[in-house]
Amino acid sequence: MARQYTKDVLERYKTIIISEIKRQLRAKGKPTTVSNGSILEGSISSKRFANATVDGLSISMNDYGFNVNVGRNPGKFPNVRKLKEWIERNGIKPKKGKDGKLPTINQLTYLIGRSVKNKGIRPYRFIDIAIDKIEPRLTLELVNAYLRDLNEYLDNNIPDPK
Repeated sequence: MARQYTKDVLERYKTIIISEIKRQLRAKGKPTTVSNGSILEGSISSKRFANATVDGLSISMNDYGFNVNVGRNPGKFPNVRKLKEWIERNGIKPKKGKDGKLPTINQLTYLIGRSVKNKGIRPYRFIDIAIDKIEPRLTLELVNAYLRDLNEYLDNNIPDPK
């Protein structure tokens, strides 16, 4: 069965969902750009997929976006390599310590990691809020589109009883 109306709805919502997730991220006060380019907001993208039995959307972003969304409980030291990459990518500049010296990148990584380990990360729920906002309308439009696709399929494949 051709699912053209369903595909059209998914294609339209692909951009709607991404723009809403980015809007919620900005509304939560997370930074959107730094001097060397975009960060989390710029990494958010979507892709429509389809095969013989399934149509859908997938959303992707930098892997730390999940931690920003759901937060993180204190207790475990974060991945040092990923934390260091995040510091470099976002241009985090260390402040002078009590002794007046600037910490190295390794020291800064340790200090931020220790803070995450001790305090955790507060959740922002920007993905959850965007999905909650869009899901009812998307579900209704998908049901209607699938119904149109099904009706067309039945009209074209069931012989006229005359």
